[in-house]
Amino acid sequence: AVREALSTVVVAQFRPPVGKICLEFPAGLIDTGESPEEAAVRELREETGLRGTARKASPLLGCDPGLSGATMYNVFVDIDGTAEANRTPVAEPDEGEFIEVMEFEVAKLRENLVRLQQEKGYLVDARLFSTADGLEMLMGTP
Repeated sequence: AVREALSTVVVAQFRPPVGKICLEFPAGLIDTGESPEEAAVRELREETGLRGTARKASPLLGCDPGLSGATMYNVFVDIDGTAEANRTPVAEPDEGEFIEVMEFEVAKLRENLVRLQQEKGYLVDARLFSTADGLEMLMGTP
């Protein structure tokens, strides 16, 4: 389907450490020999079935340096919704992964995250919610 508005992909999956379904950006570990960009495109395909092209990656970031040594990269991936491969995407999740894929207009991302948290009790990943907050501030949404 041709999308008129800029949108983003969100995944919902159960996370045992918190005992809840969490809303997150598609993400995963970088395999040996893989760049952050390659890993992001692969994880997007595995978790959502969508094909994309990495546009840019952040420098290495600390996830919560006051509590752990975990690090990550943010990678921006463009998805062409008109591409044949993205018209009826089929996810390729790892064994034991059960992922629901959602797409939201960027202008309504925060609104949808809050709604799902209130209606379904989902936990929203801080990186996703911070992005939604930043987008809302940038767009001047009250």
